[in-house]
Amino acid sequence: MELNLSDGWYIINPREVRSIRYYQKYYGRHYSPDEKFDNVSDDEKKSIEKVIEIEFNDRIDENGKKQSNVMSINVPDDKLYKYIYNNFARKFKLKYSNNKIDENIIFKLLEKEFTFYEIADILKINPATVQKIIEKLKNKNNGT
Repeated sequence: MELNLSDGWYIINPREVRSIRYYQKYYGRHYSPDEKFDNVSDDEKKSIEKVIEIEFNDRIDENGKKQSNVMSINVPDDKLYKYIYNNFARKFKLKYSNNKIDENIIFKLLEKEFTFYEIADILKINPATVQKIIEKLKNKNNGT
């Protein structure tokens, strides 16, 4: 993956990435990347930092000791943030955390006699998650 940042181009080998952390920073507190700041004025929204930290495999220094290798990227605009977020999610086959599962769609597919696995395949989600949602819907309909 290539990143064109203000201080230069970065070419990232996905095999070297250990973890990726996305968050928003507002007055020193960390928030989820999905957090919406509706009650914040437009001027204060400019002070919200969107940060992506990429942790690579440990480096070994000249003394043979392991050192953590973290690249922290402050992302100034939403387009670049979403591009990086979606690109890494696609590269590592992650689910987008901002996509909510619509339980009504699962229920409608179940009414058409699709199996758990077929529903999971159609919606690109885990079959166990489908089964939990269906159990929750059945309990809600039974009144328990």
